[in-house]
Amino acid sequence: MSYGRVLKQERKKKGYSQEALGKVVGIDQSRISEFESGHEIPTDIAVKISNTLNSPRLKLAYTIDYGCELISIPYLDNVNEEIVTVIDVIIEESEEVVLAGKELKKLIRNKKSIDQLSPVELERVFYLEEQIADLIPCLRLHFVLMAEVFNLDIAKLEKRLLMKLKKKNLIL
Repeated sequence: MSYGRVLKQERKKKGYSQEALGKVVGIDQSRISEFESGHEIPTDIAVKISNTLNSPRLKLAYTIDYGCELISIPYLDNVNEEIVTVIDVIIEESEEVVLAGKELKKLIRNKKSIDQLSPVELERVFYLEEQIADLIPCLRLHFVLMAEVFNLDIAKLEKRLLMKLKKKNLIL
């Protein structure tokens, strides 16, 4: 889904007119209209809009459309960068993701908002989310090393992943 389409959906969902959002962000309504129509958006404005709308989905759409992340994920810079060692870390973190995912599923099942979580449950949700997020920097380092050492074509991998996810009907 394109950034412009997500921006329009998120803006409407949060009850902002183009003019009101523009005022909060410090730009004209016409600029919001342009961004929703697919015109390129500067990163600083995208950050302001995403923060104003409190929208992780909008940040993700920006990342996909512009190849520049608005969600800050740390880079692993204090690990042994031997490929096999990094794969071992991925395996370990993946096992933690599976366990955390199963527990998280049980914890949030039939709950629709943060109001339905006790403070203890909410703290547990954050802990489990940390466990899940731990895998992301490991995967990033893995792909960088594979590209550097084995000349893995990242663009080709991206295309293959896109086709696979489309085939599974997980993306449009």
